[in-house]
Amino acid sequence: MSRPEIFLLSDYTLSVLEDVIRTGPSYVAGPADQLVCFQLAALGYIRRTRNETGIGYLATEAGRREARRARR
Repeated sequence: MSRPEIFLLSDYTLSVLEDVIRTGPSYVAGPADQLVCFQLAALGYIRRTRNETGIGYLATEAGRREARRARR
């Protein structure tokens, strides 16, 4: 069985993940956050969703676990 990879999130990336968790599906990434959201989605920590303003993001359970782990 292979070991899972561990990714260290920068403070800024972690703050975006926490914003997504706190805001829920109404989170809309600004221009500066788009790349961070693409990276978090590629890691499986968030997923794109539709909301009243267009495209938003929603945290996955893996994203919530990672945020809790990183806060310790």
